[in-house]
Amino acid sequence: MENVYIIGAGARGRLAYQIFSEGGVEVQGFISSEPKGTTVEGVPVVCSIDEFVEGYLSGKVDALFLGIGDNYERFQIHNHGIRLAQNLLPSIFFYNIHLLY
Repeated sequence: MENVYIIGAGARGRLAYQIFSEGGVEVQGFISSEPKGTTVEGVPVVCSIDEFVEGYLSGKVDALFLGIGDNYERFQIHNHGIRLAQNLLPSIFFYNIHLLY
């Protein structure tokens, strides 16, 4: 996968990034409420969740992972209809938001 992004640049998003990085997966950017252009673990925040929903990265995402722990925010992402990848590395399981509700 070439275009991997993580929603959320907090503790869970950074943990996801570290796991992917250790597995040899290059994360292209974070989708976060942090200011665009901010770097997290050396990776840029490319847009907000609202910008993503509006099509900011349209056609540029191969895999999208959720790195947010707040249930309200997770629910909002679910309501936007954002499709998330479940597994990237065979030994690691990331819960798809649909499993939580």
